[in-house]
Amino acid sequence: MRSGQMTALVGPSGAGKTTLAHLMLRFIELQQGDIKINGISLCSIPVECWRSQVSWVAQRPYLFNDTIAANIRLGCPTASVDQVRRAAQSAQLDDFICSLPKGYQTTVGEHGAMLSSGQVQRVGLARAFLKNSPVVVMDEPTAHLDPELEELLVGSIHRLCQGRTVLVIAHRLSTIQQADQILVLEHGRLVEAGGHEELIGRSGLYSRLVKAYGGLG
Repeated sequence: MRSGQMTALVGPSGAGKTTLAHLMLRFIELQQGDIKINGISLCSIPVECWRSQVSWVAQRPYLFNDTIAANIRLGCPTASVDQVRRAAQSAQLDDFICSLPKGYQTTVGEHGAMLSSGQVQRVGLARAFLKNSPVVVMDEPTAHLDPELEELLVGSIHRLCQGRTVLVIAHRLSTIQQADQILVLEHGRLVEAGGHEELIGRSGLYSRLVKAYGGLG
């Protein structure tokens, strides 16, 4: 992966997309082969040093039974109130939070039980804005959003990705088409790589997936 580049991972369920993302995050370690960032082997970088440079935006981020502010602040524990609010604004979450009786001091419940899936997802996105790291790994950040909110959030995601190295597990064409390169996985192997139009023209697995699902499912 190169600095400032967005790479999209696509493929059928079970193709290995999440496993590759977890290898990038070093939740699991390589048994063979290598992953390089700007030519540097990932295995040569201390785990905590690497993770301090990476933001992970999951489809269902883990939320603690604490306030919204505290859950966003996990992205940067020393962040000020203003910084937390700016991060929430970037994730299109501030208006909702301010509508709550206790605002940012609202307790979200275990696993974010008091919030919708889309709101939980945006808390995860706000964490990434707050952390402001050079590398972002995300699992389709608009997966649980309705079309209207997705449209609003696309601009925010563009800003988050700008100038950063991004690896995204992509399911929707709106995300895939933004990528500098698309990697197509099947049964744990890379079977295609290229841009959207290039891959469509090959009439391979990527083209079949797009035609079948209107996205990558």
